[in-house]
Amino acid sequence: MSFVCFQSGKETTLYNELKTVMGKNKYVFDVFKADAKTEPTATSTIIVTAKDMYSKVSFIAMIAPSPDWFVGVDSVELCGSDGNWKETSKTLLAWDAGTDSGTMFKADDMETMPRDVIRQITKESNTELKGEDDINTFAEVTFTKTSGSGGISISLFAALLA
Repeated sequence: MSFVCFQSGKETTLYNELKTVMGKNKYVFDVFKADAKTEPTATSTIIVTAKDMYSKVSFIAMIAPSPDWFVGVDSVELCGSDGNWKETSKTLLAWDAGTDSGTMFKADDMETMPRDVIRQITKESNTELKGEDDINTFAEVTFTKTSGSGGISISLFAALLA
């Protein structure tokens, strides 16, 4: 996987890698990019089509500014056990990609060599988020069923929580 998106926000390499995989196997139905947001409470909505065997969604979003921190979900099931589409909300934790040793949101680039493992950012992490209180939620995402042409569309809503 390409980690440049975690440090710089440039998703082109990762996007192209996923597009290549999409054409070679049945596991990736489509790939989308959202516009960058610069305000801490900004929201993004992306309409994606879910159908048949493509009922799961994954995404990552860079936390900016930050050294290499991100939020995301992996393979969230949008269909209930009864076969019907369901609205799903997830609280998102902050993660450190292990590519930059910066400890503050606006830290200068300090490339980590060799690369470290991806870790959840907790109150014990060596970051400016370190403290006595747990870091329970960094962002929230809601997947909502909307009507659309060509099948089911899912509206993705994410907002950073202050």
